[in-house]
Amino acid sequence: MTQTRGFVAPTVIVVALVGIGLVVATMLTPVGKNPLATQPANAQLTICGALIMGTGCTSQASQIRWAGMPKEQTSPPALPGDDPKGTVYVCWTKYEIKDADTKADCYAAVAESYWTVKQGRLDAKAVASQRISSSVAAISSTYAATHAFTSSQACTVNFNVPVNVGIISANVPVKVCKGYKVTRPAYGTTGATWTSTNAATLRVLRTMYAEEVPAGKVPKFTYNFTIPQYTKKWDEGLGRWEWVSHLVFQNFASR
Repeated sequence: MTQTRGFVAPTVIVVALVGIGLVVATMLTPVGKNPLATQPANAQLTICGALIMGTGCTSQASQIRWAGMPKEQTSPPALPGDDPKGTVYVCWTKYEIKDADTKADCYAAVAESYWTVKQGRLDAKAVASQRISSSVAAISSTYAATHAFTSSQACTVNFNVPVNVGIISANVPVKVCKGYKVTRPAYGTTGATWTSTNAATLRVLRTMYAEEVPAGKVPKFTYNFTIPQYTKKWDEGLGRWEWVSHLVFQNFASR
């Protein structure tokens, strides 16, 4: 997704409820000033009966800085500019998806991170992750999340990642450089986690978790974003620069 100051071209996420014929499309336009505070986001649902229950973003104008480390820090010596760095902002949205089932309700959550890269190698180390957690466990096995994947597209081209289980069927578009992976180290009835070890390969990382819960129980979703901020310091004993991993956490909760 092309990033500009104050405007983002809308992206559509399509969610189909199998056998019911409902489709959800979201168009997100993040705004805001403070990179450490939740900001409102404009969102539109092109579906009768679907409801956005909460949405927000960090600032697009004053984005959060991120930094990684070179792939090799000592042998061979890293070249100037090998260490990746750039900026990122994040967004979250919670949905209720109406259906005809009187015994269960369906909810979905989407976490998004938008990355710019100022310098650095794609294969340089910079661990980033995002997690969606639900306060209410899904019924039986009726839950779904964006799968782990390896991108087959160039950095700026959408790559669709399917989500399919039970009544949920979706294609979630991401932009990740070709050949690089996003893993899903945790997944279950209360949420999922996604991780990349190479943040320089990310342009748009969009992940979804959807679940059916007992009727009348409204889950609270928590969105956790881990942003790398590696630094280097001189080690007198070793006589060389050593890289230290620091992580910045952005946490949001929807009611």
